[in-house]
Amino acid sequence: MPKSTCLEVEVNGEEVFLIDMNVLIRFSGRLHKLFSQRPVNRFNAGRLKVVFHDFPGGAEGFELTSRFCYDNGRIEITPHNIVLLHRVADFMEMEEEYRKFNLRYRTVNALRGISFWSWSEVLVALRQCQRLLDPGNPSSFVDEILDCLIWRISSRNISSSCTTSTDSCHSSRTCSSDSSSMSHLKSNCSEGTRSWWFQDLLFLDVDWIYKITHSTTMKNRSLDVLSKFLLYYLRSASVHNPAIDRGKIVEAVISMSSATGAKPNSITSCRYLFELYRVVTRLGICRKHITLVEKAIGSKLDEATVDQLLIRSPRGEASAYNTSFVIRICNAFLSKCNTLQSQDRLERVGRLMDSYAYEVAPDPNLSPSQFLELVTAIPETARRSRDQINQAIEMFHEVHSNASEEEKSKVYKMLSGQLRRIEPGDDSVKNTRLPPRIKVRARLTRSLDLKC
Repeated sequence: MPKSTCLEVEVNGEEVFLIDMNVLIRFSGRLHKLFSQRPVNRFNAGRLKVVFHDFPGGAEGFELTSRFCYDNGRIEITPHNIVLLHRVADFMEMEEEYRKFNLRYRTVNALRGISFWSWSEVLVALRQCQRLLDPGNPSSFVDEILDCLIWRISSRNISSSCTTSTDSCHSSRTCSSDSSSMSHLKSNCSEGTRSWWFQDLLFLDVDWIYKITHSTTMKNRSLDVLSKFLLYYLRSASVHNPAIDRGKIVEAVISMSSATGAKPNSITSCRYLFELYRVVTRLGICRKHITLVEKAIGSKLDEATVDQLLIRSPRGEASAYNTSFVIRICNAFLSKCNTLQSQDRLERVGRLMDSYAYEVAPDPNLSPSQFLELVTAIPETARRSRDQINQAIEMFHEVHSNASEEEKSKVYKMLSGQLRRIEPGDDSVKNTRLPPRIKVRARLTRSLDLKC
């Protein structure tokens, strides 16, 4: 190698390479620009050195680059190195401007055959994406890999679209059809759930999960199975990777849920958010992120059902159902609901809360103060009828007949403040369980209203 063209290259503090500078300059726009600004002469020849601190793939990436250049632009591109080579091509500016069929062109062209890759090869490329690329940066190259991944996990024809990550097939021309691989696939999934790929993606960090989920949501593909995967990921990822920030997963899920319109059984539905709540409470995630889920549920409370609200109390609490949770999500709804513009939503929540109160009223361990807070959680403008809430109050009184007169009066106090809203046909004042002073005030108020 002529001394005048010798270039010393230090790569990320890992290794030092001695190369012919002119060989790489023919392909690399980055080096071409660097040395065109500082021509080699007799004063600096033999003392040239380039130091890279952030070369993609480190020494491995630079060695592949050197091989490509020394072999006059020829290299075998496989699913195992395509992402690294493409990243190196961008970093070294190996564009068509400097050499026809340069490295960047070669990697983009090779990616067109991704539909023939096996499932395990798609996963290998995805691992490289996570190791080498920032998911926040837009890239058509990465998008094409994700499109292939999304198509595979959305495909109903599992047997013809993919193989599992346990396959040993490394062919880039066709998907594996090995009988043992297919029997393994069939034993780990059912045609109904289409969840065969869940465990294979647990290696991904939260940012890449967000990127994949966002792409899937925008393409409106398999949102139901995707929502199940996110719960599976939340439960399982921290076991396989203790460094995973479960709170960040919750934040990502909530962000995706609020970013798109509501679709039944999808990541945006109220039903899904209740499932998410059950998972985060079982995992013992910090109160900050539980509150985040509760606020998300509250924003969609008018879509909820009574069955979804009937969540068991945490251990150590005497009452059967978690009424404190229901009151919190109701408050979250009210804080976001403009009653002038959302009266229909408010009335739906009013009916829901009255139905819930009716369901939990027979619980002998539900304290009067809890019940009172529950029945007064919504404003009276949310009720067109008081029939169900009055039935709930009567039932609560019957179950708690041993309670003190003072406790009973607290429960019925909310009635006395709303007596003018009682219609003449309302049976509230006929309830034999009501404290006498409440019934007297109700009859008096009704009499005054009739005279007016």
